Amino acid sequence: MVHERLRNTTRYLAAAAYLDPGFRDRALYALIARRHHAVAPSVGGFDLGPVLRHCLYSRSLLTVREAAVTVMLLLALLFNFQATTPWLTVLGVLAAFASGGFGTLGQRRRLSPVVVAGLVIGFFALVVVPALLLTRYLGEASSGVEEDNGSGWMAPLMLVAAIATVLAYRVRVYRILSERLGPGAGRTGAEAGPRMTEVKLAQHGNLTLYSGENPFVGAGELVRAWTIAAELDRRTGDAGRAPARVDAVDLHEFVGERLGQMRTAAEPAMPVHLDILDHVIAQGRLNQLHGEHPLLHGTRPRYQLSDRELQAVIRNPQSGARHYRWIVIGTSGEAVTDVDGEEVLPAEDRDTTVSIFIHLAVEGRMLYTEFIVTALPPVRGAYRVVDELPRQAGGALVLAALSRAPFALARDVVGAPARLLRRIFMAMRWPEDPDRFVVYDYGARISLREAGAEPRINTFLEGLDAYKYAKLVEERLNNAVLDFLEDRGVDTAAYRQQIAAVINNGTVVNGGTFNGTNIGGQGSQFAAPAGKGAA
Repeated sequence: MVHERLRNTTRYLAAAAYLDPGFRDRALYALIARRHHAVAPSVGGFDLGPVLRHCLYSRSLLTVREAAVTVMLLLALLFNFQATTPWLTVLGVLAAFASGGFGTLGQRRRLSPVVVAGLVIGFFALVVVPALLLTRYLGEASSGVEEDNGSGWMAPLMLVAAIATVLAYRVRVYRILSERLGPGAGRTGAEAGPRMTEVKLAQHGNLTLYSGENPFVGAGELVRAWTIAAELDRRTGDAGRAPARVDAVDLHEFVGERLGQMRTAAEPAMPVHLDILDHVIAQGRLNQLHGEHPLLHGTRPRYQLSDRELQAVIRNPQSGARHYRWIVIGTSGEAVTDVDGEEVLPAEDRDTTVSIFIHLAVEGRMLYTEFIVTALPPVRGAYRVVDELPRQAGGALVLAALSRAPFALARDVVGAPARLLRRIFMAMRWPEDPDRFVVYDYGARISLREAGAEPRINTFLEGLDAYKYAKLVEERLNNAVLDFLEDRGVDTAAYRQQIAAVINNGTVVNGGTFNGTNIGGQGSQFAAPAGKGAA
């Protein structure tokens, strides 16, 4: 049964499960095998469920192919070792000229010498040497017997069958890409299993345990940041009154309501996809010496906090967890129509995502405001081949399978035994048991959306759009904070002065290194591509 349409980002990364073996293996290892690790948030409409489901199916399909090809190569060597070896040598030479893989159809990256040497050594160790030993043994056992037993033609037949198997696998994958993941494709089936269900829920939770130094895993690279600290003093004319009481929860609710008006019909809404979320981050390295940690359910990290827990974190910013108001903005625009409703330009889905993290903390008589902007570039162009494949099955699809990376067919045949052995070793690895450790890192280590992204925003205009929406949110935030403080009778002169300093002097990011043509002042990473700098 087909449900709602898949977003382009989800389609492309689901296609990466077939096109990029490295991406698929990282996804399954980090999110399925390491079931005790947290799940990075999914932003911009991206959904992990279909991607992981295609990763699992791709691995099963590929394992069957590798096993079948390995058996055919062994049989070819057994039937006629002397005649088969030269043909395998030719295939090995062709494999050395293959692109980075069937997995990276749009790229023409050659395999490194180390990888080629590994494939050759693995092939001889797993296929040629065992077949040679077995052939000699069978030859000695059947010495003196007439050799004309009709097996001379079996060796080339097995080689042809191995190549045909690889080609049939590719055609099968192309059918999946064109029929299930092409433009306009809908969600099919459902994610089964407890871990898949947990991942599907955790990607949209309000709590993320992170590993390493980056607390904003899944949101992209830091491009802009500033902070303001101001005292919560009464206005000059109100000096005799009691100090103003500012509750951080009330401030967050007020600011959140003002920000939410940017996407409602109460006033002209921003013509972009905008989500406003509660987001709590905490270090995933947890100490379990005194029993179960509050951020765990047994040996699984929690991904959802209740409203009361959220309010407690907001009112206690000095704790190990930090609350942010997370605003996710997609730079894709809606369709453009004229006054008569006729379409002038269609809607675009450019899948670039801007994230804005706002942290408001009240400690003593001080207000601390933190504003962080990150940008997540679009999905890699190599995965967008699903938009170029022919929809019709049959000859057109076979021709497409043959025309793209033809040398990769030879590589897929020669490297099948080594990849099959690697797959077996990966399946035999024992998962870690957190109960064996007093301190264990439950944090999320990878975001599939980030893993499948381009190194940077592709076009100068996309960078300008991202910066524009970040500035709009920044203006709305500062006005909301000022209105709230003035309503409570707080002197806002110091806060206004620091806002002016941020606007006039650019952005301050300590410890960051950014390259390229800056668009948003000091610290901006919205840079023009090479040769396309701003005038």
